[in-house]
Amino acid sequence: MFFFNRTTFLDAPEAWGWMFQDAASPTARAIQDLHHDIFFFILVIMIFVFWMIFRTMWFFRASANPKPSMIVHGMTLEIVWTVVPSIILLIIAYPSFALLYSMDEIVHPAVTLKIVGNQWYWSYEYSDYCTTDEDSITFDSYLIPEDDLEPGQLRLLEVTNRVILPVNTHIRLLITARDVIHCWSVPSLGIKCDGVPGRLNQTSLYIDRQGLFYGQCSEICGAHHGFMPIAVEAVSEKEYLHWIREQIVENGGVLPSLETEEVNVTLPTFETWTTTELLDILSDVHSKIKQAKLKGIILNENAKQFIPVVGKELYNVNAYLDKELN
Repeated sequence: MFFFNRTTFLDAPEAWGWMFQDAASPTARAIQDLHHDIFFFILVIMIFVFWMIFRTMWFFRASANPKPSMIVHGMTLEIVWTVVPSIILLIIAYPSFALLYSMDEIVHPAVTLKIVGNQWYWSYEYSDYCTTDEDSITFDSYLIPEDDLEPGQLRLLEVTNRVILPVNTHIRLLITARDVIHCWSVPSLGIKCDGVPGRLNQTSLYIDRQGLFYGQCSEICGAHHGFMPIAVEAVSEKEYLHWIREQIVENGGVLPSLETEEVNVTLPTFETWTTTELLDILSDVHSKIKQAKLKGIILNENAKQFIPVVGKELYNVNAYLDKELN
């Protein structure tokens, strides 16, 4: 949405809305692009089918053809209407499978968030910043009743405790349930994953802009299924780190040490490593640096010098390698 040269993102459902919410992750953007591409084929097929139906009704009506044709078989026509749909399905299948497998990829997560569905609220756990299970950052998130809403808050979508996550960071989501099947779904982030009792499902998330994103349980889970909202607030790394330190202090935990962390950033020579092997090394070191930064650890000089090489996003590594290897 554009208004006086200012961009307003649609990150929550609106009344009578029939379009997608604005994407805030590469996954959501890819899903929407795939939808638009497939919708083109749907429109072409729909126009062709309706044209054939109306053409048949007009030229083969009883008044124009008192004696109907007795032709019941046409080999050429049958081959065409079998082969053409098969080709269309193959064209659609390639990007679909590519997106499906890319969504399953877990790229060296720097943050892990555990999500537990309950009847009828969500429980969250951050365990990257503790040494024992008792030190984990845990909290429950309930729907805010309509009578307690503040001006500007959304009905049936606001929660008591929002999920805070950093932008430009690879995040791993571990989703399960305590009683019945739930589904953690946030449309703007392209996330929709079931939480099944006794099973731990895993998916990845990468948020590329700050904002407040809303979702709801998308699996019928009982009488109050419609009252399990989700609110994810994406903030900068600095704000996320400040929030983590506040949560650790509130829970009586110990803040992480501010001593320098030794991160091995020695790069191999390009002549002795393949592109895939070098990508794995760069990805691993990038993950270590990211985890150290999000834990408030001061990096040593070697790591600081390596950060511009890797860049803020792992995707920059590909451009770096292309420049060096080609």
